[in-house]
Parts: sequence; structure tokens; C-alpha cells
Amino acid sequence: MGIVILSLKMIETKETVKCFRDFSESTREIIHNNLITPARILIVSHKNPDGDALGSALGLGGVLESMGHQVKVYLPDEAPDFLKWLSGYDNVGIYEKSASKFPGLEDSPDIVFFLDFNSLERLGKMEKAVAELSCLKIIIDHHPGNLPFYDYGIVNTAKGSTCELVFLFLEGLGLLNQLNENLSTCLYAGITTDTLGLQVSSSYSEVYRVVGLLVENGAEIDKVYSSIYMQFSHHRMQLLGYCLAEKMILMPEYQVAYIWLTKEELSRFNHIKGDTEGFVNYPLSIKNINFTVLFTELEGEIKLSLRSKGDIPVNEFASLYFNGGGHRNASGGRCSLSMEETLSKFESQVKEFMTNFLKL
Repeated sequence: MGIVILSLKMIETKETVKCFRDFSESTREIIHNNLITPARILIVSHKNPDGDALGSALGLGGVLESMGHQVKVYLPDEAPDFLKWLSGYDNVGIYEKSASKFPGLEDSPDIVFFLDFNSLERLGKMEKAVAELSCLKIIIDHHPGNLPFYDYGIVNTAKGSTCELVFLFLEGLGLLNQLNENLSTCLYAGITTDTLGLQVSSSYSEVYRVVGLLVENGAEIDKVYSSIYMQFSHHRMQLLGYCLAEKMILMPEYQVAYIWLTKEELSRFNHIKGDTEGFVNYPLSIKNINFTVLFTELEGEIKLSLRSKGDIPVNEFASLYFNGGGHRNASGGRCSLSMEETLSKFESQVKEFMTNFLKL
């Protein structure tokens, strides 16, 4: 167990494609051969894991475990409570709680999968330990701007979720028969959360084919909806009401709206991780508002969540001014200034950015 057929040193070329079937025949054979022999496999995803990060990791991990591999999923930190019900989460390693590198895996892994992120910096405190691994490295992701820290990559920014790409990866390997009810539910959860219930990033037919096959394999759509969207605390609802009534700023001439929350305000409403999930989307339902941002004060920095409609590239805006990036219509960023300074900088830059955009 744990013998990798092709070692890292033997890999002469790296290859990145949009779908498993697009790999060269030799690459498909390499990946296939490494997965038919039981091995030690590490699966990692990004800090502050969302439904797509967790769903893809648990879905892929469950399939590989069913094939006889020794699999360990590791996240930099805890998932929000509304995702912890997903099958397999109880066995996920949380790196910030670990006394050693990757307890639960005997020795070093033979293969590591990177899921749903495009830079090792997204691993937070886990970055160094992962960067030091010497093994076969495979990435599956749908974010733009991926850096070549892996050997083989399936990177497709046209897809709405990494979970969809994981499904297509398994399909390409002929492993869909390994998907059970729980694993199909994990993959469906990631697809629906990253596409806002198939409302965004889903204007193509294949995603519906994938969802249909997941349902055929037992994905519990009703359970996903009720567990993720119908289990919020009353504190979260009060915080949302406060945001919309007191903390939403409109800049209608620029089609912009934003919400900002300080640490004190979060504490007042007994905020727990995940409570502000989706808040940034609410102003987008306002007529003629097409660019929204949620500013959240954390320890030592301000976190930005950016959303847009149409062709407005919030990832470009985040990259230019707030050390961020992501998708055209969904991005993130950070700022080390105070909240007041961050908002002042934002208003100044977004006026210029949207003025130039609206002239196009």
C-alpha cells in the first residue's frame, strides 16, 4: 500500500486542461494508474471553507476511500455550522487544531489533491506544510489565475463549481458507480451553494445533466436546502435586518451598494462563523444595483466579499485595489486599513472603476 507508480521526479511536463478527457492519453494513463493501486491520499481545500470546498473534498474523498485508498481530508480551519452535517465531516482534519502536520495519514501522502483554490496562500497556516510535500499533485478548480504549483490540473473557469468538475473527473475515470447517496449529496451541495441554487454561473446544459445524475444517485435535494438555508439562528436574522435597515449604503449613480460591519456590531448580534453568508447578495435585488460589497471587520484587517451582475468584473476590481481575486461576478479581497479608511478608499476607487466601465 502507498506505492505510487509514477513518482514526482519522473514527471517531465506539467499539464492543465479544462476536463479530464482533454488530458493527453499518457497523462490519463498516469492518473488512472496512480488511482488503481491503494495509496495514501491527502485532499486539501481553502481556509474559510464554503459548500463547494467541503462538498468537493468529501465527495472525492469518499469515492477514493471506497476504492481502498487511505484518504484524509484536511482544511485550514472549521467549516460553518450549516455545512457540518455533510457526510464525512466528522473525519475531516482541521489543521489549526493539529499538533503535527497531518495526523491521520501514515507517513507522507503519495498523492495530494488541491480542490477549489488557485494559490497556496489560500491555505493559511497550512501552506508551508503542503508546499513541502513531495508527491504527485493534482488540482481541480474553477477559479481564474491559477499558479503552477501542481503537476496536473483540471481548471475550468467556465464551470460554476469545483464539485461539478470533480463529478466530471470521476466520470472520466469511470468511477460514477462509486457514488452513493451521501457522496452525491455532498457534490450537489457544492454545486447549489456556489451557483446560488443554479441562479448564477449555470447558463449551460451540462450542469443540469450533472445534477440530474446526482439525483439519480440519491442526492437529497430537500435535505441540502433545509440544512443549509433553513437552519439559521434568530441572531443571524436580526443581523441581516440590521444590515439592510441601518448599514446598507447606496451609490445608485454608479450602480453600487455596500454593507459594512464592525467587530463590535458582529459581537452585538452573537455572530458565529457563516452568519453573514449571502448577505452581499441582497442588495443585488435592488433595481439598477449591479455591484455589491460586504465589508467585515476581522482581527487586523477588513474582509471584502464582492458580487456583480452581467459583465462587471469584480475580480479585476478586487485584484487592482484590495489584494483579491476570484470570478468575474463573485470575488473576495482584504485590506489592512481601518474600516473608515477602507470605505473611503473603496468609494473613491469604485467611482472611477464604474465610471470607466459604464462608458464602454
